[in-house]
Amino acid sequence: MKTLEVYNPYNRHLIEKVPVTDKESINKIIETAARHKIADIDIVERAEILAKIGETLHRHRYEFILLLVTEGGKPFVDAEHEVAAAVKRLFLARQELHYMRGHYIPGEQAPGSPFQFAFVTRKPLGTVLVITPFNYPLFIPIAKIVPALVAGNSIICKPSSETPLSTIRFVELANQLLDTPGALSVIVGGGSEVGDFLVSHPGIDGISFTGSTEIGKRIVKMAGIKKLQLELGGKSPALVLEDADLDLAARECVTGAMKGGGQRCDALSRCLVVESVLDKFTKKAIEEVKKWPFGDPFLRTTRIGPLINRKAIEHVHYLVTDAVARGAEVVLGGHRLDPFYEPTILTQVTKSMDIAWKEIFGPILVIIPVKDATEAIQLANQSEYGLDASVFTKDLERGIQIAHQLQCGSVTINRHPQHGFGIVPYGGDRQSGLGREGLGWSVTEMSKLRTVVVS
Repeated sequence: MKTLEVYNPYNRHLIEKVPVTDKESINKIIETAARHKIADIDIVERAEILAKIGETLHRHRYEFILLLVTEGGKPFVDAEHEVAAAVKRLFLARQELHYMRGHYIPGEQAPGSPFQFAFVTRKPLGTVLVITPFNYPLFIPIAKIVPALVAGNSIICKPSSETPLSTIRFVELANQLLDTPGALSVIVGGGSEVGDFLVSHPGIDGISFTGSTEIGKRIVKMAGIKKLQLELGGKSPALVLEDADLDLAARECVTGAMKGGGQRCDALSRCLVVESVLDKFTKKAIEEVKKWPFGDPFLRTTRIGPLINRKAIEHVHYLVTDAVARGAEVVLGGHRLDPFYEPTILTQVTKSMDIAWKEIFGPILVIIPVKDATEAIQLANQSEYGLDASVFTKDLERGIQIAHQLQCGSVTINRHPQHGFGIVPYGGDRQSGLGREGLGWSVTEMSKLRTVVVS
């Protein structure tokens, strides 16, 4: 039997060998998912089951905290926060019920209409494939599973090959309460061997994917006629204007760049700072980055853990060294210290450097000088991505005006981007994705309309 080896990114010790799901087993899982309908369970009961799963996850929280630290190198405090967020997301299932309500359309609204009335309801897609990245291996799957189950879908999870253990264990716990064979399954394997087979399978009715733009494009080409929700890559800018609160801006920009070791699609990947406040902002940012110690992820004092693997370290190091070779200045950090990359600040970054355009996925604060807000907006919109952005200004009216000019899914004023529980919708434009996620929004993406006309 072929296995997937899962390593601890901090010490590179082998944690576990997980059996890879073969194609015959995948076919059986998809057949079972289609045959047993969780939609037959009352929607209110489905939400209550999810809340009970949340209670179970809370009781097992320390087990999952250890899993997150061990398989992903996530700092202990961050792992605590992820588990707590996952529990809360399960409880929030109750709030999504009313988004499955339908509409009544009276015939008199259309003069001469041959029908008396019509009603529109929401129905499940069928079987939804959930493909998730390494960086939030518990919360992101749950943020997709909850609305998919509320909508009445069967779900097949395909976690990252780097961090599959948290998802596998969660599915085991959840199925103890779901008691509906095929309602929730997990499949393990590499993207090229397992992912491609799943994505193109005719038994899959919808796909919710979070990951790179490259893989997202591959899914679009292979999926065929399926409903797709894709949250892809980002190169989120922070626009620091001349009237910004620089203490706030420095703190939030550093948090946006360093949180999760920068291994987030919504990381603030470039700070576009107006030249008149550039020096002051840079000095304050240096002091803020010093508050982000890296090291052993099991220590509560650690705020930045290891990068997920050596390939990730090499990618970050290439971007930094390329920028320096083209004239950027390292004012803090800049060293590769396997399995870490030292928290780094780069200044004098220009459009000619790869780091100005490519996703970093490492603890790097990139500072790009701009003349004014107009240039900042132009530079922000030149990226192929369009996920998130932040604007720092004391003039809220001005901030809102700029927000409307930025070509991205979400703009946050005077704070770093946070998708959180999805109280507001999140997702990307352009090369950053299709569709939106969040409370109510995900249910819409994971269901379809049914119109019944009564004559």
